[in-house]
Amino acid sequence: MSREFGDIIDSVNAVRSETMVIDKTWEVPSNPMNRFCRSDQVNYVRKDIPVTYFSLGYAQDYHMATDEPQYIEYEHAARVGRFIHDVMMTIATRKDKPAISGADPTMPSCNR
Repeated sequence: MSREFGDIIDSVNAVRSETMVIDKTWEVPSNPMNRFCRSDQVNYVRKDIPVTYFSLGYAQDYHMATDEPQYIEYEHAARVGRFIHDVMMTIATRKDKPAISGADPTMPSCNR
């Protein structure tokens, strides 16, 4: 819902020596699991605050008793953390903050 936020993420990634592969198949509304409406981010969007969602992916036992630290790919998690740091520093030092682009009729309503 903030094309500008997406453009910032892409531009930061383009100049990093440690580039990330950005999988946009998770974007709403293409995600059939509707993670957006179940996420913490949805309440920020309702207040016109742009959000993004970074993930390490989901293991088969995600949020189950068998979900244990041995399944974490620590170097990958560190790479994602450094990327998020770079994106947030870029936004923090900008004069203008990214804004919601406007209503998007393809977004789910997320009525709770």
